[in-house]
Amino acid sequence: GTALVTDIFPGAASSSPYELFQIPGGRAVFSANDGLLGIELWVSDGTPGGTALVEDINPGASGSWPGQFALAGGVLYFRALNATSGTELWRWTIGGVSQVADIEPGPGSGSPSGLYAVGSNIVFSGCTTADGCEPWVSDGTAPGTVPLADIHPADGSYPYNFLWHPGLARLFFNADDGV
Repeated sequence: GTALVTDIFPGAASSSPYELFQIPGGRAVFSANDGLLGIELWVSDGTPGGTALVEDINPGASGSWPGQFALAGGVLYFRALNATSGTELWRWTIGGVSQVADIEPGPGSGSPSGLYAVGSNIVFSGCTTADGCEPWVSDGTAPGTVPLADIHPADGSYPYNFLWHPGLARLFFNADDGV
């Protein structure tokens, strides 16, 4: 049957959970609003006692709006908003939650999207003022988070639909080269 696991935002208001994503150990991560911290990262094993806030990434009531989850090498990657760095690439490991890199330094947003696991790395679309939105790769470290190519130098190529073909050892994706 179907039953409520827990009421994250007690009362008539909705916690608006979204982007449910399965992780090892029979658990799922998702974004939800508890009415105090805004929309933040949560985890659940399907029981009331096993459902909890992972971390308040963007302190205050505005929330971090985590999403675009991908699992690579046992690490959960996602995008989240922080008042200091904008929307950037984050990760959750046994050691906790941390920002991977500030793709668009300062308060601007690197806006990572389309996160896709390739082995222990993540490929995604990342945006900078200088290059627009282009394909990026990350090994989970700031120095290892780099653009793959500047496909459309004048504007950005807006890559999406990443797909790794293991037999060909090639990454395929859609992008606009301006032509």
